Amino acid sequence: MIWVCLSGAPRLDLPVWPELENPIYHRIHLEPFTWKTSAARQVENFYDVNHFSWVHNKSFGNRDKPEIYKYDVIRTPSGIQMDYRYPAKTDGVEKEAQFNHELTLPFSSKLQIPTFLPGKDYCVFASACPVSSRLAKIFYWIALDDAFEKPQELIDWETKVLLEDKRLVESQHPEELPLDLSEEFHIRADQMSTAYRKELAALGLGKDFFK
Repeated sequence: MIWVCLSGAPRLDLPVWPELENPIYHRIHLEPFTWKTSAARQVENFYDVNHFSWVHNKSFGNRDKPEIYKYDVIRTPSGIQMDYRYPAKTDGVEKEAQFNHELTLPFSSKLQIPTFLPGKDYCVFASACPVSSRLAKIFYWIALDDAFEKPQELIDWETKVLLEDKRLVESQHPEELPLDLSEEFHIRADQMSTAYRKELAALGLGKDFFK
C-alpha cells in the first residue's frame, strides 16, 4: 500500500492500524476490488447500520429485529467513531454482536467485528481510493489471531458480505455522495452518515471535487 500526498503538506494523518503491524496477528490482504460508485458512498455503506437486516439477510441480517439500537458518534483527532450493538442472526441462531467502527478521514475504515464463524473476533480494514467521482478502488485487509483455524472460510465470508454491499451501493444514485444534507432524507439512525458528510464538507470535498 503506497500513500501519496499530491500537495506540499498533508492535511490529515495516515490511519493508525497497529493490528496490521503486530506479529501476534495473522494478516490477510484481499485482492483490491473496484466498485462503480464514489469512494465516499463505499465508505458510508461501511458505517450504515440501517441496511443490516435487509441487505445482509442471507449472511448475518436479522429481519425479525430491524430496529436500530441507540448509538453515539464520537469525534476523534483523525475522524469519527461509533460503537453499536446488533442482534445478528446466522443459520437461524441469534447472537448479540458488538461492533466498533473507526473512520480516518476521508476514506479509511477500521471495523472490529465479533466473528460469526468458529473462532475469535477479528478486525477488517478498508481504504477506498477514488479513481474518479464515480469509480472507487478498495483495498481490504483482515487481521485475526493466529489461532483462527480456517482463514479461508473467513475470507469467503467477508467476500460474501462485500458482494451483498456492492449490489446495494452500485444501485445508489447519484454515485457521488450528496454533502448537502437537504438533498437526501435522513433519520436518527443515520447520525453516523450525517456526521461523515459534514466532515467531508468541512474538508472542502464534494461532488465536483474530482471533475
